[in-house]
Amino acid sequence: MTMNPKIRGLTTTQAEAEARHAIAWLVKIVSVSWIEKAGTHVTSADLRDNVAEVIAASPSLALRLIEISQRLDGPGRLPQASMKAIIKTEHDNPCVMSVLQLLVLKRLYMYDTDHDDKDWAISTFQLGAASNRIELTRNHLIKHRT
Repeated sequence: MTMNPKIRGLTTTQAEAEARHAIAWLVKIVSVSWIEKAGTHVTSADLRDNVAEVIAASPSLALRLIEISQRLDGPGRLPQASMKAIIKTEHDNPCVMSVLQLLVLKRLYMYDTDHDDKDWAISTFQLGAASNRIELTRNHLIKHRT
């Protein structure tokens, strides 16, 4: 079903902008899902060295993102050095930055994070109020489970 943009009171330009925004979100979600799925499959401590060897042999951006996903899939410190290396070269790539942002956002939601790591993540990925809502939601969920 095709919806006429004028029905919602949008100009053609506004409708196109909204469509581009929706497609961008879809691409982000699919990208994060694939990277996260790959990272989840190699989270075993026994595989950590193998992943490092593969990345050393072929340090592609995709493999580096999978390694970061692997390292974010559990408690502990954020892999700031690895993320900073990617940010340094890819800071103007919205797809990569969005993937990192969503991976870090999920990590902050799922696991307790040291304050200095959390502060770094919030300022680096401009999480702002969204991270506060997640923290409140997470605390709210914990209170209701007990």
